[in-house]
Amino acid sequence: MLRNIAGSDEGATAHMKLHTVVIGTHVFTLPSDVDLPALQDSLTDTVLRGGGIVRIPSIDAEEVSVLVSPGLPMIFRERLLPEADSDGAENGNVHAIYWDDIDGEFS
Repeated sequence: MLRNIAGSDEGATAHMKLHTVVIGTHVFTLPSDVDLPALQDSLTDTVLRGGGIVRIPSIDAEEVSVLVSPGLPMIFRERLLPEADSDGAENGNVHAIYWDDIDGEFS
């Protein structure tokens, strides 16, 4: 999920927030229009019920459904992107982030 967080100061550099969710070892880049609190609630409710399948919004042209269960690690991440890195981000035009890209960031 990308959100513009530019300040009101003139000349300030605009930044975008890139939201990803890591489920197990898979990283999903969320589209800019995703309802993040609703997704978090859906995942939490499913785990509390003992597990089940949850649809994960994706910026790719595919639909992703994930079987989640108690004990499965889920990490919601937020990263600030400088304006130069966020070209087209408002439209979800961001490359997917894969586990290999962030491996070691959790060490």
